[in-house]
Amino acid sequence: MERVHRIAPQGVDAALDLIGGDATAASLELVTERQRIGTTIDAEGAERYGFHRVGGRTTHGLRQVVDWYRTGAVKIPSVTVYPLEEVAAAHRHVEAGHTQGKVVLQVR
Repeated sequence: MERVHRIAPQGVDAALDLIGGDATAASLELVTERQRIGTTIDAEGAERYGFHRVGGRTTHGLRQVVDWYRTGAVKIPSVTVYPLEEVAAAHRHVEAGHTQGKVVLQVR
């Protein structure tokens, strides 16, 4: 959450939780309007705190999230893409602890 505050000191407009757990608490702290929080994982948290449950871990749900990214509805600070053959380098990149945004493995 500290990294988000450094990148967006005025807060964020919306959050999309793709991992559950602590991400629910972080989303609730970072976004003032709960209807602007979505989760693909935490159905219980969505019901308890009044935010949206979207997609779930289904092909349809993941396609929905990808479509949001493509249309600009969801913005990711940065994306670093590694070919699958460089999975070790991608893992080292993440382990270094300075990653902002997402690290993606490209499979072709």
